[in-house]
Amino acid sequence: MKPRSIIVEDEETIFVTAYNHYAMDALNAHASYYLMKPISIDELIKAVDYVTEMKMKEDALQDQVLVPKTNTVNGKTTIQQLDGFEIINTSDILYCKADDNYTELYLNNSKRK
Repeated sequence: MKPRSIIVEDEETIFVTAYNHYAMDALNAHASYYLMKPISIDELIKAVDYVTEMKMKEDALQDQVLVPKTNTVNGKTTIQQLDGFEIINTSDILYCKADDNYTELYLNNSKRK
C-alpha cells in the first residue's frame, strides 16, 4: 500500500503511512510533516497546526526580507528615445538597472525602456 498524503494550504504535504521505510520518500518529496499509522486526531491536528504555523512564518519572512520595500512617487519623468522623448509616470517604474552608460527601466506593465 502506497503512503497517503494530505495537502495543507498551497503546496505543503503531510505524509501518512503505516510503513516507516517511506520516510526517505517523504523527505525526498520535501514533506512538511510525517505521520505513522495509526494516527490519532490529536496528532493530525498537531501536524496541520505545525505546518500552518511554519507557512505563516515563511510568508512573514518573505514579506519582511524578500519583497522589496517600495515607496510610491507621484510625478512624471521624460525618457529620451531615438526618435524623441517619452513621458512616463514615475509610479510605473518598478526598478532601474545600470547598463554601462545607460539605465534600463523596468515598468509595471513588463515593458523595458
